[in-house]
Amino acid sequence: MAKFLNLIGRPGSGKSTLAREITHRHGGAGGVVTLNEYNFLEEMFRDEENHPQGTRRFRRREQGNVVGFDVLDPRVFPIALSQVNERASQYLQEPDKLVLIEFSRPDYSDVRNCFSTDIMKNAQFCFVKAPLETCIKRIRQRVERNFYPDDKLVSEEVMRQRYQEDGLATLLNSVSSKRVHVLDNTSSWNDAWLEMRTYLDEIMYHHTTSSAVWSMGNLKWTRAPYNSLQWPPLI
Repeated sequence: MAKFLNLIGRPGSGKSTLAREITHRHGGAGGVVTLNEYNFLEEMFRDEENHPQGTRRFRRREQGNVVGFDVLDPRVFPIALSQVNERASQYLQEPDKLVLIEFSRPDYSDVRNCFSTDIMKNAQFCFVKAPLETCIKRIRQRVERNFYPDDKLVSEEVMRQRYQEDGLATLLNSVSSKRVHVLDNTSSWNDAWLEMRTYLDEIMYHHTTSSAVWSMGNLKWTRAPYNSLQWPPLI
């Protein structure tokens, strides 16, 4: 059965950068799948733009060459996460699959209701923690440099209105603390990645006789040299 790792935290906390690194280093031949709730919300936003009717749930945002949106109606969040759950369920019976699920909330009280029992029993939650001002700065920087085409624009207005609280307390009230790891991403990228790599060791992998190889089920992923990539810094 597949493993599910939920990467959650404020927009700009570093979830997507960690997901890219995990996929690059350990993805093997399609061994890692990433599902980002933002993409499902974006589909809903595009559909609303193409077929405007009734109350608007989204507001278009543009900054430079990047087009994004603000969520005006928070009721769309559980809808999108349920769609993520449906897509993730397609991988349940694949034992050599790691499914990364990215999403952000100011309140995670509804999380358990959005995921099926089968996914929840095979899921871990990595809460990527970073201060609000740091997240706002990172979003501004990634939009300005437009380094990755899938970088997301979340307006500073929404960040300050909706993400004053990071939602960690509500997550711990909804999910067993044994399933939650808090990754404090306020230092260097190397520190963040080292902690993530250690966490992956603990929850999903066991070391084989070769220290250069990690394995999960029947799929072995060769570990890339530690300094082989220089991703943009997370702070």
